Amino acid sequence: MKRLVAIVDDQLSKKRLPSVHPHHSMLYPLTHQTRIAIAAKHAQLCTEKVAMLNHPPFNYPDRLSVRNGVSRLRIGYVSSDFGNHPTSHLMQSIPGMHDRSRIEVSHLVLSLSLFLCIVSKFFSLIICYFQRELLNLGRPFEMKHTYLKSGRNAVSKHAVLSCEAFL
Repeated sequence: MKRLVAIVDDQLSKKRLPSVHPHHSMLYPLTHQTRIAIAAKHAQLCTEKVAMLNHPPFNYPDRLSVRNGVSRLRIGYVSSDFGNHPTSHLMQSIPGMHDRSRIEVSHLVLSLSLFLCIVSKFFSLIICYFQRELLNLGRPFEMKHTYLKSGRNAVSKHAVLSCEAFL
């Protein structure tokens, strides 16, 4: 483990992308500052990838209209599937914690799952998206925030995190 920590510290000091992903950094004996630096480097990579697409930024209602009840905040949870894996189990109660009078929750899947029929009764909206459509993910639903629930598909993960740069 000491060697891994040394490698990550060396990569960060050289301003390189660390070989440890942010969601894996919790498994290693890294400092909180190192974990934040890893996440920042990965976020920077996603922002750079999106900047190459020359996609115009999204426009959303201001915070006051949501706070005053004029409009509801729309949040989308994205997953490669909502099936039987640890991240899904950890996240399954989170959408239910939102105040539905102020927040509209959507669930978007990147691939059909065997568990879709079971899960659909618990969620307000489940839609299947292909990766090429992810950039416009927030636009049709006017979503302010999009959260990735499962990091199983690296291409999808980067596409969704890249969408965050426009939100």
